[in-house]
Amino acid sequence: ALHLEVNKLPVDTGVNPDARNPAHLTANGLTVVAYAAVEDFMRRRAHEVVCWLGKSGVPFAWLPKSLQTAILVGTLQGLHFSIDRTETSQRDVLIQLEGMLLAQTGENVAFSPSKYFFGYSKSNLNAGLVREFISAFGYSSADETMKVVSDCLSATHLGGAMSLFTSMGRARHASAHSFDASYRRGALLKDIVTNAPLIAVCFDTCISQWAIKIKDDFDKKIAIPRDPTEYLSTNAIIR
Repeated sequence: ALHLEVNKLPVDTGVNPDARNPAHLTANGLTVVAYAAVEDFMRRRAHEVVCWLGKSGVPFAWLPKSLQTAILVGTLQGLHFSIDRTETSQRDVLIQLEGMLLAQTGENVAFSPSKYFFGYSKSNLNAGLVREFISAFGYSSADETMKVVSDCLSATHLGGAMSLFTSMGRARHASAHSFDASYRRGALLKDIVTNAPLIAVCFDTCISQWAIKIKDDFDKKIAIPRDPTEYLSTNAIIR
C-alpha cells in the first residue's frame, strides 16, 4: 500500500530537498503513483457508469444532450490523441472497433460507449476535464456538486474535492522536476490516505447516483430535471 511506503520515508522528507537523495526520489515516485491511481479510478468508473446505463436499456438519445456530446466528442478526441501511441499494425482495427461503438449511439439498440470518451484526450486528467464531464450529466456547477457530497460526508473541513484534485495535480507535475520544500511527507501521506479517497467518492457519487436517477426516470418515462444537485444532496446513497 502506498501509505506504508510513505511511512518509511524520513520525517524531514521535503525539507531542503536534494534531487539525488533516495528519499526525494522515492517521494517523487509515490506522488506520481498517487495521482495516477486517482486518474485511473476516474477513467474506469466513468466508463463503468455509462456502460451500465447502456446495458440497463437506457437509449443513448435519452441521456442529457450534454452527456451525449461529451461521449461522442470525447471519444473522437481520445482516439485522436491515442492513435499515435498505438502500434501501426493495430491502428486500423482500433479505428474500426471504436467506429462500431460510435455507430451504436445512432441506432435503436443498447449502446456500449468507448473507453476513450473520458480521460484519454490528454496525457493526464486535470480539474478542467473532470468539471466538464461532471457538468455533462446536467449539474450547473461541478465544484458545488462535489462539495454537496463532501458535506454529506462531514468532510467540509478538508476543502473542496476539486481543489484537492488540483493540488494533487500540481504536486504530481512538480515531482517530475523538483520536490517542493513545502510539500513534505505529511502532505503526501494526507493526499494518499485522506484526499484521494475523498476525491474518488465525490466523483463516483456525482455520476453514479445521477445515472441511477436517469435509469429510473427512463423506466417511468419522466423527463430528466434540469439540475440534479438538489436531488443529490437529499437522495444520494454514498458508498
